[in-house]
Amino acid sequence: MSRGKFGRNRNARRAGRRAGAAKGAWKKMGAQQQLPPARGARGRDGADMPRRGRNNNPRFTGLVNRAKELRKGLPSRKKESNVATSDYDVRDRTGRSHRGSIDSVSGKKTYDEKGFTRLRRDGRDALPSRQARGHNRDYDSEKKIYEDFSRRFPDPQTGGRITIYTERHPCQGCAQSTQDFLRRYPNMQVDIVYTHREGPGTLRPGAQNNFSPDSVNNRIRVHRYF
Repeated sequence: MSRGKFGRNRNARRAGRRAGAAKGAWKKMGAQQQLPPARGARGRDGADMPRRGRNNNPRFTGLVNRAKELRKGLPSRKKESNVATSDYDVRDRTGRSHRGSIDSVSGKKTYDEKGFTRLRRDGRDALPSRQARGHNRDYDSEKKIYEDFSRRFPDPQTGGRITIYTERHPCQGCAQSTQDFLRRYPNMQVDIVYTHREGPGTLRPGAQNNFSPDSVNNRIRVHRYF
């Protein structure tokens, strides 16, 4: 009888050790795992991070379909380029409303006959030139859209929203251009929509993680379109 009691106590001690080991493993895993920030999350320095938006918003469908149609008209040598489409809804300082669209394809050439925005070559870029992973980000489709917008609305007090659909997962260059754009336009908000989970130039899983902590990030929403 005493041996049975001893056996039960021994089993209880073993179970306790297994539970403790499992708890320690979970703590270690949680410390090592890098999760994308949740809605309203803040970076280590307290700056807001971009927020995740709804993935099934029907207003994104038109942007996605427009990109598909534009891609059909690309020459074969541009099939690897990134196509981006955008819609904006803004007001100028007088209160006048403006709505429109800007579409672009990455690369040095513009393909204006296909309806894409042209690359700015007058030396008066509204946003600073950036280098990421050894590439000039001035040729990014997102940067071209921001530059075209700045030509149409040079007044920094222009306010409203621009929604950009980009085929590829937002990379570091896209993140930098978006932050530069929002510093220039303090009354603007940006929605970034993408379909491919990963793309060339991405740094870590999670689109939000390509944005360095910045106070402008609370005016950015990142959506993955399904």
